[in-house]
Amino acid sequence: MNSFFREKNGNESCFILIRHGATPYNEEFRLQGRLNIPLSETGVRQAEELASRLKDCVFSTILTSDLIRARQTAEIVLKRVNAIRIVVSPYLREASFGPFEGKTYSEISKETGIPVKDIIERGLDSLNGVEKREDLYTRVTGYLESFVSSGSTGNGGRILVITHGGVIRILASKLLHRDFSMLHFRNGEGIVLLHTKSGWLGRIIGESEICEECDLLFRSSRDR
Repeated sequence: MNSFFREKNGNESCFILIRHGATPYNEEFRLQGRLNIPLSETGVRQAEELASRLKDCVFSTILTSDLIRARQTAEIVLKRVNAIRIVVSPYLREASFGPFEGKTYSEISKETGIPVKDIIERGLDSLNGVEKREDLYTRVTGYLESFVSSGSTGNGGRILVITHGGVIRILASKLLHRDFSMLHFRNGEGIVLLHTKSGWLGRIIGESEICEECDLLFRSSRDR
């Protein structure tokens, strides 16, 4: 049995959060937000590559946003990994960008006067009709914490979360204490978060095997 399950005391749950595969809107530099855009051919291939990377992992659950690009990614991954179930939740959706959804970054820049570089690095938090980053953070962490407190993690274990770039950026910014403007996650990239009695620990997924990330973080929590 993997050391994570052999050594852990049941008080910690490890979430591996991964951004969904690419969509045509990603490829057109078009803002998606809550729009329900399916994976492109490239996105399907990315999801299959992710599934291959995860094929030796054991997950108690796969959580996914209810938007189709995330659900398709999760369903492709489930075919290759050992997981008991998929749980679909609207709480894991991307931020809402209101009237700017479906528009390219260039179009948004012309409409708002915000340079494209600033839109990419800092987002649209200052504009009306856009879900604020603080609200996004509260929504997602509240859901993950309620998932843990409900006992749904199966007394701890690994939980794979297929979600969105904005979700992962705000969690990495807040919980890993990183500069939001410097954080960019490509499709198939993400972070690992360990929920403990004293709060959250985390790291950006590096070059090590994804299956080992929870072990690395769990050992770190034991050494604190």
